[in-house]
Amino acid sequence: MNTTMILIAFLVAVAAIAWFLRGRSGTAAVSRQTANATVRTKRKVIVEERTKYLVAFDLDNGDSESLDVDPSIFDRVREGQRGTLVYEETRCLSFEPERA
Repeated sequence: MNTTMILIAFLVAVAAIAWFLRGRSGTAAVSRQTANATVRTKRKVIVEERTKYLVAFDLDNGDSESLDVDPSIFDRVREGQRGTLVYEETRCLSFEPERA
C-alpha cells in the first residue's frame, strides 16, 4: 500500500511538471507576422471612457485581420492604402505604406 501511494504521488508530480512546462511554452509561442496588406477600414471605438483604435486589413493571402493600432499609426493610414503589415495576435506593430 505504501509503495502504491509513493508511485501515485510520483506520477502526479510528473504530470504537474509536464503540464507546467507545456503551458509555459504555449505562452512563448506568440509570433510576429509580416504580410502585404491593404487598409480596408479604420474606426475609433470608445470603451469605458477610453478610445480604442482599430484598423481592418485585407491580406494578400485572402485573409483579413482587424487589429488594435496606436493612435500614431491610425492617423497615418488611409483606406485603400497598400503596404507591409507587421502584427502579433490582435495588435498591429507597424504598417509601412508602399511608395508610389
